[in-house]
Amino acid sequence: MSVNRVQLNQANSSPVLVPGEKIFLNQAKVKLEYHSGNGYPGSGTHLFCSQGVLYLTNKRIVYVASPALDFLKTLNVPLESLRNSQFHQSLFTSNWYEAKVHPVPNGGLGMDVGTLQLTFTGGGGFEFSSMVMQLQSRLGESVPQDESLPLYQVDDEAGPSSSTRRVLHPVPTPLPPAFESIPNEAPPSYGNS
Repeated sequence: MSVNRVQLNQANSSPVLVPGEKIFLNQAKVKLEYHSGNGYPGSGTHLFCSQGVLYLTNKRIVYVASPALDFLKTLNVPLESLRNSQFHQSLFTSNWYEAKVHPVPNGGLGMDVGTLQLTFTGGGGFEFSSMVMQLQSRLGESVPQDESLPLYQVDDEAGPSSSTRRVLHPVPTPLPPAFESIPNEAPPSYGNS
């Protein structure tokens, strides 16, 4: 997450896209609040903008303040930085989206986890929340899995056409005492009626 680090197009104040990035949603009349730190005055970062334009791309959320403020012109949040997101619908106020945000190094906001709240005064909050969830699930699909499959090899006695497989990890030796001597005879009173 970074503040005032987004390049904007001169013609329409939309963000300059990075290679492979597409805009999925463009929503005006969005209020932004961001808080980080432990709650004591001066301990964290607090940002507020009563009106701006929100852009949702396949890689990030970009907020452009309108009009631009001295301390806040743009806010850039990568989708993988959002955690514990919630969409709130109220009867008496505008809908809002809230999420925990993990800042990036050298983003201008410190390294404390913060809370981002986007209030949709002009509507469109439900669409935004749904699209963020879909895009985050797609990001998870593209991440390679760390767990590899176990290694197997074909049993030499059975041949390659058999479905019998043997794990490469051998059985530990020596065997525990309970398995050293397995009787080949039936237990007492078995079969005697």
